[in-house]
Amino acid sequence: MLTEWSLVAENHYQEVETELLQLFKRERAKGTLITNQYLMAEARKIADKKGIEWFVGSQTWLEVFKRRNSICYRKSTRVSQKVKEKSLKQLKEFHEKVSKLIEEHNYPQEAIWNADETSITFDSPSNFTLDFKVIHFLFFYIV
Repeated sequence: MLTEWSLVAENHYQEVETELLQLFKRERAKGTLITNQYLMAEARKIADKKGIEWFVGSQTWLEVFKRRNSICYRKSTRVSQKVKEKSLKQLKEFHEKVSKLIEEHNYPQEAIWNADETSITFDSPSNFTLDFKVIHFLFFYIV
């Protein structure tokens, strides 16, 4: 049986969750990688902004929120395919700077080589993010 207090709590949770889900959709649309910690911190900020002092935003609450909204943890596989405009500009500036130095110091082409084989990562401190679950359907035709 729901008490008056639990109904009030449920309505406040709904306010926090609705705003948090909108934030989640916006950030994922921009390609931002999102972690559990980020979502919990943002939920607490939203609750504070709305004056809901008793909202904890625990790990259990987060797991239920994610299940309710079909959000799961997955490996981000296309970070390099979604290069941002800023990254392309930085790459172009770097190339121009190196070309200028080569010309300025008259380095021969055969004297230029790469000793650093570190891979380049664009905006990806981690390979995992929270995202919406993808449901795959298989259709069979019986002839």
